[in-house]
Amino acid sequence: MIALCSMTMAQAQRTDVMTATLQHGDNVTVFTTQTAFANAYAAAVNGDVITLSPGTFNATNLTKSVNIYGSGFEENETDGTSITQINGNLSIGVTDETLSNVHIEGVYFYDYVRNYASSPLTNVTIKKCSFRRAISIQSEITNVTFCNCVMGNITGVYNIKATNLLITNCHFSMITTFQLGSTVLIDHCIVTGYTSNFEGGNISSTHTLNVSQFTWKNSIFTYCANSYPQYYQRAGNGATLYNCIYVQSMGGYYSYYGNNLISVSGVSDVFSDATNANYSAERTFTLQHPDEWIGEDNTEIGIRGGLYHWSRVPATPVVKSLQLNVDGTNLNVTFDAETR
Repeated sequence: MIALCSMTMAQAQRTDVMTATLQHGDNVTVFTTQTAFANAYAAAVNGDVITLSPGTFNATNLTKSVNIYGSGFEENETDGTSITQINGNLSIGVTDETLSNVHIEGVYFYDYVRNYASSPLTNVTIKKCSFRRAISIQSEITNVTFCNCVMGNITGVYNIKATNLLITNCHFSMITTFQLGSTVLIDHCIVTGYTSNFEGGNISSTHTLNVSQFTWKNSIFTYCANSYPQYYQRAGNGATLYNCIYVQSMGGYYSYYGNNLISVSGVSDVFSDATNANYSAERTFTLQHPDEWIGEDNTEIGIRGGLYHWSRVPATPVVKSLQLNVDGTNLNVTFDAETR
């Protein structure tokens, strides 16, 4: 409880003190400064929970079945979120072993996130995170979920298999190929091709994006280069699309493989809160016709619909008020907390 209060008061007061709280059963340890996350992770064992305050932390390699919760990926007073940022390239996985049961939520990753070629992943969930650069998947993955995330490129490898990869209620630019026979579902997402939101460099014509055998549902596609349709975010032979919105300027590439698709003249005809599909903290992504553009699950197409809707608020507790009083050898704690 003391550790939780220390962490949340640092958040409430917006001090420069950064904390990583490591919970192992009933034992709690608090680490501070920019190395707090790395130090907490070094001390953690499988099944532990690390909660990060707002601030910027150094990256570390993730090799354990640990749950990591930050305070959010962007500042928003209405939602009560602030930014937990991790700097430095971050890798997930154990060489020549399978890493399972990892949960990451409420973090802004400034640099690249990847797993290595000999590091399979299973049962990994990444929620309410933002990635400034690419996510690189270089080994076999099973039961991996991205939910409520803002991403640039998700890059796979043509000769590795993705089984039950779910990308839901996310805003991202591209996803590249995986091995044929992969099971990949993109549901209630906004797919932009490439935008200024991705800061990893320009996309060249050498990036062949044949996402064959992917399943796309209830999503919005806003960009395709007519001059290079074979390179930019095409559905690919064998892909299946259900109840998606696409822009006519992309050409007919999606209609060849789709069912119950909605065609609009331009991106400005899709959303009512802006004339483009770019992500910003102020965007609501309200549709022009939310009552008409309904997905197969009877919720609106795009990131506002679906089972998860759109949310940037991580599942972390917030302390609204706190009083600490020392009485001899006792520390009396009075607090008012809200669980999100």
